[in-house]
Parts: sequence; C-alpha cells; structure tokens
Amino acid sequence: MLVDLQTFCTDLKQAENGKCVDDSALSEYLVQNLFKPYMAGKEVRLDSLDYDSFTMTDLDLLYHFMGDLGTVGQKLESMRSSLQKCNPAARKIKGFC
Repeated sequence: MLVDLQTFCTDLKQAENGKCVDDSALSEYLVQNLFKPYMAGKEVRLDSLDYDSFTMTDLDLLYHFMGDLGTVGQKLESMRSSLQKCNPAARKIKGFC
C-alpha cells in the first residue's frame, strides 16, 4: 500500500482539532485530584481524597471515560502501525532543490 504524503498531510491539517472523548459530565474534583495526577504518573493516596466532593456515579463516569480513552488509544496505535508499514508514493516532481 502506498501513501500520498501530500494528501495525507493536507488531510491531517483539515482534521477537526477537538476532543475525541466527551469529558463534560466528569467531576471536576476527580479530574483535578485523581485523574490528572494518575495520568502524570504521580501517586494518588486514597486517604487524601475528599469523599464528600464526588459520588459513586462520578466514579463510574470517570471509569467509563478512561475505558473510552483506552479504546481511542488502541485505534490510534492500530492506525500508526498500519501507516508505518506503508511506503510513501513517489512524487511526480522533485520536492527539493
């Protein structure tokens, strides 16, 4: 499979630059005090959380959000792997000089 790099780059520039997973329903407290530190590789101590600042529903929403992020990551990895196996198509004219 050949990839036309010019078309590929144009398509990437035109792609929407938005969120791939909806995070609007997430608890801001959990995002700031649990999710972001965890994703940054920091230790999150459960005894440091204010359990009155979120509900079990908030935890469920965060759990599903993280699962959705994992799915997006797997799809991106699959696309990256497919692109890595492709050869670029030769240009009809020189791209340098």
